[in-house]
Amino acid sequence: MVTSLDDIQSMRFWKAVIAEFLGTLLLVLVACGSCIELIDGVKSSIVQIALCFGLSVATIVWNIAHISGGHINPAVTAGMFAARKISLARTVFYILFQLVGAIVGAGILLGLTPDGYHGALGMTTVSPKIDVGKAVGVEFMITFILVFTVFASCDGKRKDIKGSVPLAIGLSVTMCHLFAVSKFIIYNQSYD
Repeated sequence: MVTSLDDIQSMRFWKAVIAEFLGTLLLVLVACGSCIELIDGVKSSIVQIALCFGLSVATIVWNIAHISGGHINPAVTAGMFAARKISLARTVFYILFQLVGAIVGAGILLGLTPDGYHGALGMTTVSPKIDVGKAVGVEFMITFILVFTVFASCDGKRKDIKGSVPLAIGLSVTMCHLFAVSKFIIYNQSYD
């Protein structure tokens, strides 16, 4: 594994960090944008929103995986670090730039959304029907499924993978979204 100092000094490192920033920015902008109701009385269904999240992940991973690995999620980055696939410096910078990218993406979405339609901008909260402990449990499970799918799909030792790795990852996001949003923890005002 490359040392953290060697990593930071390379142009490839900074291109990867910027790719993570842009990927996360686009994910938040597009996926959270799918939750906004711009036509009075016409709301996106849970399926439409889940597909938008999953297809956004697949498309973004497809576009930036060759540059940064296409993590676009701090949990994936932390998993890669835990598995010793990336350096500490790459982990810290990826997570920092993913968080900043998410904030900038939300800011752009806020700026593009007409006044009076902002609502929660796709923000999710725990359903009042579920206690916080169970919500954390469900969030842990769907995060595990995502990271598990990333590792299973990106395992260089596997020779049986013939399909699209980004699509498999995106479909896992869609699956988890449908599972968690429709039944358990995630409550989004756009579903009212």
